[in-house]
Amino acid sequence: MKKLSIPLLWLVVVICLLPGLVMAQVTGIWNTTGLTRVDVTAIKALNLVPEHTVEVADSSYEFKVNGDFVAGDIRGKWLQRKNQYNVAIDRLALENQYRLSLEQTPGLVVNQIKLVKTKLAGSQLDNGLWGGESYEYRVDTTLNGRREVLKVLMTLHVASASKQTLPVDVPAVKALQASPQHSSLDTAATAVVNYLNHH
Repeated sequence: MKKLSIPLLWLVVVICLLPGLVMAQVTGIWNTTGLTRVDVTAIKALNLVPEHTVEVADSSYEFKVNGDFVAGDIRGKWLQRKNQYNVAIDRLALENQYRLSLEQTPGLVVNQIKLVKTKLAGSQLDNGLWGGESYEYRVDTTLNGRREVLKVLMTLHVASASKQTLPVDVPAVKALQASPQHSSLDTAATAVVNYLNHH
C-alpha cells in the first residue's frame, strides 16, 4: 500500500474535520436566559449611588447565515472567530427603539438620547452559549415639566443551553418567533421612569 505524503495527509485530515468545523458555527436560533441589571444615575449627581433594577428573562439570539443578528429589539452584524462571537450593534436603531420604549410613559418626553458605549460578545461552548451585553446611554428627558439628564447603564449576562433544531418554516418555530418576547429596553425604560418618579 502506497504511503500518503505529509501534505496530502494533512489535506485528508482537514477534509475529515470540515463537517465538525461547520457544526461548530454559532449560526442558528438559540433560546437564551438573561440576567439584566440597569443602573440609573443623574449626570449632575454622579457621586450618588445609582438606583439598580435587576430582572431575569427568557429570549433568543438569532445568528443568521447572511451575517445578520437579531435579539429582541437588537439588530446587528455578527462575526465568529474560533468559539468567540462578536456583534456590531445597529446603534441608531437601538437608540430609536429605546426612545419609543421610554415615550410609552404618558407625560415623558425624550429630548435627546445617545448610546455612548456598547458591547455584545461571548463564547460558543460545547453545549451552548455564554456571553454578555452592555449598553451605556445618556438620556435627556422631561417628565411632567421637570427635566433630567441621566446616565443609564444596562448590563446583561446571557446563557443558552439549547439551539432550535426545527426548520424555520415549521409553524411552531414561526409562532415562537412571531410571539412578543421580553425586551430588556422595556426594563431599562421602567428603571428610568421609576427613578424620575422618586427623585
